[in-house]
Order: sequence, then structure tokens, then C-alpha cells
Amino acid sequence: MGKPPAKKGKHTAHAGTSNERTKPSTQVCSKRPTASVTHSNAPNATADEASEIQRIILGKYSIAVWYASPYPDEYTHARDLFICQQCLKYMRHRETLDSHVCPDPFPRGRRVYEDATSALFEVDGKAHTLYCQNLCLLSKLFLDQKTIYYDIGGFLFYVLLSKQPATAVGSFSSPADATEYTFVGYFSKEKSSVERNNLA
Repeated sequence: MGKPPAKKGKHTAHAGTSNERTKPSTQVCSKRPTASVTHSNAPNATADEASEIQRIILGKYSIAVWYASPYPDEYTHARDLFICQQCLKYMRHRETLDSHVCPDPFPRGRRVYEDATSALFEVDGKAHTLYCQNLCLLSKLFLDQKTIYYDIGGFLFYVLLSKQPATAVGSFSSPADATEYTFVGYFSKEKSSVERNNLA
């Protein structure tokens, strides 16, 4: 497999501040993600990319990003972006993530599929707006073209979660069944597609 695509130009929003670089003990993934594999051949950042996010810290994984995403500018000035697996809120510091408590229930949405190791939840963009916005911002870091960030009420998001025993570290439990879930990925579709597309 070749190297990840080159990054595009950065997006700006608000004036921001710099962030101290931290070194969490995480696995490093810089190619197309594969489970439990460590990668280290991401392209070096250029001077123009110095103010862009270089990697995200999501659970136990450190993942090199491929493209810019229109996070507020004070976050794009941080080379590392820490993301809560439960609500996908983004933060500049490890300490903020460690003290973060998500008040909303998890998993969100309606369970549409489940087996012994995974579950799929249908999340309405209109009912869970902030969560789905955070999901889109996160996915833009790995997609060249994605235009939906804020006007998401007309979309359904299908979020895939892995299931672990209750003693797993870095995942979040559902009080209904005491099962712990970890975010894996998602796909989305329009609620009413004129072209009858299955994916958006």
C-alpha cells in the first residue's frame, strides 16, 4: 500500500493558541488503519502544515491524519487532537480529556444490528446534532472531499461499535446491558435521496 495522500490547505475559523505537545502511550497508526497494527511511515509535515493537526488520539490509538478538517482554528494549531470516544468532543490537551465527563447517554441512537463482537446504531442527525457534527469533522481528517459538517438534519448516521467485556479499558459501558463499547467507524445516508443513493 502506498503512502497516505498529501494534505490539503488548512481551514480557518477563529484566532487560536498553541498547544504543548504530549506523548501519550498509544499505538501509532499512520497508514490506512488496521486493527492492532503499528505504523510509522506518515509523511513529514511541511512548514505550511505546521499549524495543522498532525494526529488524533482516540482511545489507545494515535492516528496520523491525511487531510485538514475545519475544526475551530484554536484546535488546528495543536499538532495533537484528543477525542473522546463517547461523544467525539475534541480537546487540545491530554489532561482535559482525562478529566472530561460526557453527560449524554452512550451509545446513541437505535440499535439496528448486533452480534457477539459488534453492534451498529442508527443515529439521527437531527436528534443528535452535536454528536453527528463531531463525527463529520473527525471523518474529514481522512477524506479528501466531504462537505456535510453542520447541516446534517437530513442524514442518518450508522455508527459501528465493537463490544468488549466489562473490564475493558478505554471503552464505555451501556447501563442497560453492562456491555462496553468502543467506537470503530460509521457510514451515513440521506433520509430522502432524490437519486436513491444508499450512502452519503
